[in-house]
Amino acid sequence: MQNINNGFIRLWWQLSIRRRYQFITLLALILLGSLIEMVSIGAVLPFISVLISPGDISHYPFLKSFFLKSNVLSVIDVKLALSLSFGFLVVFSSFIRIFILWISTKFSFKVGVELSEDIFRKTLYQPYSKHISRNSSEVINGISKVNEVIFYILIPFQNLIVAVFLSLSILIALSIYTPTFSLIVFFLVGLFYVFITIIMKRRLATNSYFISKDSTRVLKIQQEALGGIREILIDGLQEVFCNTFKQADSSRRIAQGSNQFISMFPRYLVEALAMLAVIGIAFTVSSDPINSSNTFPLLGALAIGMQRLLPSLHQIYTSWASINGAKASLIDVISLLDQKSSASTRAPSPLKKFEEVISLKNISFRYSDSSTYIFKDFNLNIKKGDRIGLVGKTGSGKSTLIDLIMGLLDPTDGAVEVDGYVLTNENKEYWYKQIAHVPQTIFLLDASIAENIAFGIRNDLINKELVIKAAKQAQISEVIDSWPLGYDTVIGERGIKLSGGQRQRIGIARALYKEAKVLIFDESTSALDSETESAVMDAIDNLSHDLTIIIIAHRISTLKNCSYQVQI
Repeated sequence: MQNINNGFIRLWWQLSIRRRYQFITLLALILLGSLIEMVSIGAVLPFISVLISPGDISHYPFLKSFFLKSNVLSVIDVKLALSLSFGFLVVFSSFIRIFILWISTKFSFKVGVELSEDIFRKTLYQPYSKHISRNSSEVINGISKVNEVIFYILIPFQNLIVAVFLSLSILIALSIYTPTFSLIVFFLVGLFYVFITIIMKRRLATNSYFISKDSTRVLKIQQEALGGIREILIDGLQEVFCNTFKQADSSRRIAQGSNQFISMFPRYLVEALAMLAVIGIAFTVSSDPINSSNTFPLLGALAIGMQRLLPSLHQIYTSWASINGAKASLIDVISLLDQKSSASTRAPSPLKKFEEVISLKNISFRYSDSSTYIFKDFNLNIKKGDRIGLVGKTGSGKSTLIDLIMGLLDPTDGAVEVDGYVLTNENKEYWYKQIAHVPQTIFLLDASIAENIAFGIRNDLINKELVIKAAKQAQISEVIDSWPLGYDTVIGERGIKLSGGQRQRIGIARALYKEAKVLIFDESTSALDSETESAVMDAIDNLSHDLTIIIIAHRISTLKNCSYQVQI
């Protein structure tokens, strides 16, 4: 339970001030609704008593005074006025409860928007080293778990608060007339739920763990299966992945079903016990014909009160069970919310335009303290306008070196300098604007050609002339012009409608559209045939000599026009 308490506290401080004020307002509405509920339950006995015996109105001075002042004197008028007043109170009470439900539900989903956006933002602003060290399914599933926090924690938590206030208000109203009976029933029912809570607490915690863990497994299996669908089809591995999926999903569903049963079954036992108590009281009262006429209104009030009290008590238990059954998801969401975001207001930096040289000074790098060094005391100077080729065997660290130059990775020792300024978290934002990277595998949106070339630019802000110019330089404009929709052609998820060579050239066009000062080609022409590669390289060679170009390639012919080559 300590984890849940800490989770709620940490969640509270993640909310905006506006949401906190809204929650306080919601609590005020809940209190108001509870007071109205107490009044409506308290009015049951006078209502039934006066309807059965109008003369009993003298037992309720406030009613008698009210009707006298209203000039309501006849029995029929008294009954009608009393019925209308009680009916209005019941309707008003229901309206308040509906209004509270609407406000609380709306509040929960607004909180969900804040949490999802906050997690997504903090995740995107994590350093590159963090992204490559964890499976994307953990993050994606963590964001999706915000839904679980909404449905199984936030909404139940608000329901729990409402149920507690309602239960107390109903108990107070009933205690005015039958304090002993009300307290005994409340104590026995509460003791029953406490007993069930103690028994089921460990099972809920276990189920919560499996639901959280297996949800991540299910998403990971789906991603891997869809990402490797060609290999799965060719090797006939469909059943292998189906069985793995079934195992993970089955474990998760069984745990969810167990939680659902645990939260529901006590209700039926409690309702049966309560009905037995009412039947016993009714039999006892009916056996005493002298007092039965006076006691039946009280019995009716108790029956209505119990009918309202028991669901509220069960709601407290159900909410508790739901919260404990989803606490692992809350912990996962909190851990993502606790990510330290590198997004901040940047101080002005002199590193706004690359003018002279990129220097790698005594660079040493390894991914973790337990791994071996990929570089040790490595030095390199790249002057503005240089065309350099990075060569080396597979696994020598060429791509890692590129990541260091781009500032995606920080050196373990040494420094990367641009025009004499060391790359830091404070000035990387300015450096990123001056570089463009064309990787071996191009990331493409399920969007139009123009949107993929002008990556990240709103459609109405895209410079179409620059898109066409970049496409021509990347040797793909003729292909695009041959399509019916031209640059508005949608290329499908991950560019599935394009050939490998076309995807690479879209990536090159994207880099050229950015008009960066440093272009980095990480084996970006490896998927092209020799003729197309030669044409693309010629186009690159004809670019302005103010541009600095770094190329990683296996084929030496690709690097023939480089200023020099660096062996890694």
